[in-house]
This record gives sequence, C-alpha cells and structure tokens, in this order.
Amino acid sequence: DGQNSGSYGQGLSFSEPQSKPALRRVMDILDRCHFPIYHSIGNHELYNFTIEELKEVLSSKDRKHRVAEENLYYQFRPSPGWVGIMLNPYEVSVTLPKESLGHQKAVALLRQYNDNYLSQGKVDYFRGLSGLNQRFVPFNGGLGEKQLLWLSLRIQEAVAAGERILVFSHIPLCPDAASARNIAYDYDRVLEILETEGKGNVKAVFAGHYHRGGYAKDKAGIHHLTLRAILTHNDSFGHVDVYMDRLEFVGRGGHGSKNLSFA
Repeated sequence: DGQNSGSYGQGLSFSEPQSKPALRRVMDILDRCHFPIYHSIGNHELYNFTIEELKEVLSSKDRKHRVAEENLYYQFRPSPGWVGIMLNPYEVSVTLPKESLGHQKAVALLRQYNDNYLSQGKVDYFRGLSGLNQRFVPFNGGLGEKQLLWLSLRIQEAVAAGERILVFSHIPLCPDAASARNIAYDYDRVLEILETEGKGNVKAVFAGHYHRGGYAKDKAGIHHLTLRAILTHNDSFGHVDVYMDRLEFVGRGGHGSKNLSFA
C-alpha cells in the first residue's frame, strides 16, 4: 500500500519508509514458487517505486519472474494456442516522473476533465464529475498511443495464428465490471481493439483496482472479471482452470467462483 512510502496515513509514524522491506517480504514468498510469475503493475506499486526500481526488483536472475525490459506491458504464451497480454494502464499517469511524457499527458487530461485536480490541500476529486468522466482522477491512468498500437498489432498477430487471447490489466476496461470511478482513461479505445480486431478470439479480461470486484460480459462476448482486493476482502484470491469451451475461475476466501463459458 502507498502508506509504506511514509507519506500519509500510518506511514507518517514510521521511522523510515517501509516500501522496500514490505516488497521484499512478498518476493521472498513468491520466490518459492516453481512456476513463472507474470507481474501486473498498478498504482500502489507506483506510489512506492519508480519504474526502473520495479524492473530491477521484479526481474530475478533465473527469470522466474517475468517483466518486460523496456515496458511494463508484454505478452506471454503459457500453453500452445493461448496468448496472455499484460497491459500497463499507468503508461499515462501522474504517478510517473514529472519530466516523462506519460506524466505530462495525464496532467493534460486531468486539467481538461477535472478542475478539482488543480485545487490545493485535501480535495474531493469527484466533485462536480458525473458519468464516465469520473474516471479522470489521479489514481487511474491510461495506456497511451504507443501501447494502443502495440496492443492492436499483438491482437492481429494472435488472431492470424488462431490463438485464444486472455488480457490482464490492473485497471478494469469495462465500466459494467467495475465503476466509472475505477476504469482506464482510454478504456473505450482498448475495448474497440479487443472487440473488433479480436474477432471473437479474446475470451476474457482480468483486472483489479476496484476493490469490491465485479463481472460483466460485453457485446462481443468477452468476459470481464474484476478481482476483489485483499486490502478489503481478507484472503480473497483464486485460480483459473482452462478448458476448450470455458474458463472456470475458482474463488477462495472472500472471492466467489465464476464459470466463463465461450458459448
């Protein structure tokens, strides 16, 4: 959580920031895993670390942890006929360094859609916002033009190869599977790529960020499953069993199960 940085909340009582020790405790557990680990980057990581720091920590010598060298979005193939596409919905974000293009683009969007962003002191960022414009707040982000083009090309390649596609993103891409307050800035353009260029090969999108969790099936038949947060739902997790005609999310603890049929 961002409080580990020592900048707010319980973190104000720390003698020093706890970001690195906290992440190290998590990584010590993950390092016991014998399978590949693919990391999804969200706002809480960026409250504590720079992009370069994350790349260094998440790339272990034996490559058990997978993360893109240049970008925190990438694809992987866990099994023949399947491709996983990991998105970075904070390529456009105010959590990035101020001199970065992603930070500058995010500031421009917030100034355009959210006057509250320029206010001083404690701010209700949703004041005066309605509908889908509520997504334009600092803790959300977007993919940006470069990543959208990359996504389009990867989707086209997978479709041409007859592969089935699973998409992963910390921020949800479907408003009906979360809240207008917790979706990516350019969610609509991402959905257009998945729904039109995916040609039915995109089977599901897995996301987080919206702590309550949610589910929706869009007009193209793509399942959008937003996972509940352990921050608010205790031991809330699960795994996915993959079949030719469906995905079965087997929930544990505070998370229910879900059958994602391809029919």
